[in-house]
Amino acid sequence: MSLPTPTFHWFSRLPIEIRLKIWALAMPGPRIVTIRIKSRDGVTIDATEPTTDSSQPDGREELRSAPSAPALLHVCRESRGMFLGTKRYGSYFGDLQSYPVYFDHDMDKLEVKCVEDGVDTWAYADFGGENPLDRIMRQLSRVKHLLLGEESPFFNRPASFSRCSNLESLTVIVGGATSWLEEEADDENNRNGPETLGSEDHILWYQWFFREDIAGVESMLDEVIQEFPEGKVPRVQWRSDRVLELITAGEMEDSQDAWML
Repeated sequence: MSLPTPTFHWFSRLPIEIRLKIWALAMPGPRIVTIRIKSRDGVTIDATEPTTDSSQPDGREELRSAPSAPALLHVCRESRGMFLGTKRYGSYFGDLQSYPVYFDHDMDKLEVKCVEDGVDTWAYADFGGENPLDRIMRQLSRVKHLLLGEESPFFNRPASFSRCSNLESLTVIVGGATSWLEEEADDENNRNGPETLGSEDHILWYQWFFREDIAGVESMLDEVIQEFPEGKVPRVQWRSDRVLELITAGEMEDSQDAWML
């Protein structure tokens, strides 16, 4: 006995109004869209180990993005037309990689990762070339929610933030922010999971540990924005990398981390 096929062969015969409603329900929800920048100065720096890449010219950067393009773009002409017709998603970074990144600047959050020491911001400033971070920032004027690592080279060029004229929130991803309490937690109390992240002790420790960093970033942004009257100071948020992993994996709701906002 053959198994039933998962394909709905009669879909194309449904009324257009019903098909469009189905496509609308298949639209992506809020996402964290990640772009990664890797150096091209003779060696491609990856998160695991450096590998020689002679196919690229020196002094270039490679930009990779995740997740992949929304599935509705590839199902059929009708789904693609519906997706693009909503005007929710803009096309970004098509000039920096072989395919564009589709991004909803109202709902999605953009995370920019510079892999290892993949981008030397000072070399570009010294030799007069265009800084790769500026090329990224140039396309972020409509982005409202930006995520950066605590040691991101973007913080070495604070003037770049002036290009983000619509930025409402800047989330700084802090490595190892939860490891201390998770290791010290009493196993008998079963506190080795997301429950630990929201405990009162963890909140107080977290806020105390990063109090100077939070004030420093907020002060830096305030100084930058003062030089550009059309800009506004975004709300600075701090989130641990462990929490971000749980949210991305669907093991934790974004709202559960509201105490860190």
